[in-house]
Amino acid sequence: MRRIPPTFRNALVRANYTNLQKGIFGTTEYLELFLRNLLLNEQNLLDNESLHISVDIKKAEEERLTREREAKKEKERLAKELEAKKEEERIIRELEIRKEVERIIKRAGSKKSWKKSLPEKGK
Repeated sequence: MRRIPPTFRNALVRANYTNLQKGIFGTTEYLELFLRNLLLNEQNLLDNESLHISVDIKKAEEERLTREREAKKEKERLAKELEAKKEEERIIRELEIRKEVERIIKRAGSKKSWKKSLPEKGK
């Protein structure tokens, strides 16, 4: 079995490695350089130091905090939207109830016969 060159393995790892919390995203840059060396006989440098991921911790933390603030704002916006929707539904229900009450009163008013069935006071 033939051994895979470490630069190819490292380029594959770098292409697929992502760590969102640290702001690290995969890149095919090194894999493309490796393939250019292999297929086009270029002499691109692919040592481990060039493949090393350097993370700006402060920048990654700022980006994480920004994402959290944006998520919080979106959550608050959605909560307000939900509250407005609930209020709208409550008003619609109330209007439907009023409409039904008016319909019942109108129907009862047109049929005065229900008053005849009530006993008079004092008799």
